[in-house]
Amino acid sequence: MNQPVEVKRLRYGDLFITRDGSVPNKDARLTNCLVEAVNGDPQIVGRTGFATYTSVATGVGHGMTVWTKNSDQTQKVYCVVGTQVYRATGTATTVISTYGQGAANEIVDWNQYYDGSYVVLKNSLSMYGMNTSTDAVTKVTSGNYPATTVRGIAYLDGTFYVMDPNGTIFGSNSEDIFTWSALNFISANAEPDGGVALARAGSFVVAFGNYTTQFFYDAGNATGSPLSRAPNGTILSGCASSNSIAYCDGSFYYISQSKGQGPTTNAGVRVSVLKGISSQVISTDSIERLLKADGLVNAYGNAINVLGHEL
Repeated sequence: MNQPVEVKRLRYGDLFITRDGSVPNKDARLTNCLVEAVNGDPQIVGRTGFATYTSVATGVGHGMTVWTKNSDQTQKVYCVVGTQVYRATGTATTVISTYGQGAANEIVDWNQYYDGSYVVLKNSLSMYGMNTSTDAVTKVTSGNYPATTVRGIAYLDGTFYVMDPNGTIFGSNSEDIFTWSALNFISANAEPDGGVALARAGSFVVAFGNYTTQFFYDAGNATGSPLSRAPNGTILSGCASSNSIAYCDGSFYYISQSKGQGPTTNAGVRVSVLKGISSQVISTDSIERLLKADGLVNAYGNAINVLGHEL
């Protein structure tokens, strides 16, 4: 669809295929198009096109990142397919290391050093540093690095943070993922729930628990963790599935849940957006009905910005 098409006031698109499958008392499902306000009027416009940038090996994809060198803004694409890490440049790919998976469908988390010398990647069992000059991959072997971690690597003021399933947040030495102090840890324990995922939002490290979301800031503590709990920095709802978390333009979108409304019954699970330190429910009744009917065993989130729309 190349030109905007006028949208009827009460319905968008087809009369019979509605977004929740009901007969026509709800708006229709839109495919390959977006609703935009053009000169103040809502119109349907076609989505942007997509083209293949590069191809890598055949297999299960576990994650991808775009590394940017701060000094000259050159970029490389790194990805994990199966048990291999690849560097993609144009249409060429190079196998640079083997990679131990924690699970067949596990997603890899990524980050990088401030000076761009290393790309950091991890799964639930191990963390690796990849030298961006030589493509050599080194496993973190510090005895103080946790044996098991949840999703996410949070980088704040030179320190890399990870969290274990008990909600303990561990920090590395400054700009050094290979060295972890035995005293550099702090617990996200506002409630006795487990850790689900770790992220960074603005100047805060965010610990998503099962039923809570807690915020920590860099207090520059001389001993122990540099982090301290942010005053009034606890939200009494957590994350139902770590893989549902998707980041886009400074916001996190995820499946949220509150205590007493966990995944056993899925009562009250919703889609929420975290902007700064504020969480807001954005799901509709029909989306929440779908979530309640699902076991949330395989719940994956992704987010992109297309034509100014966060999708």
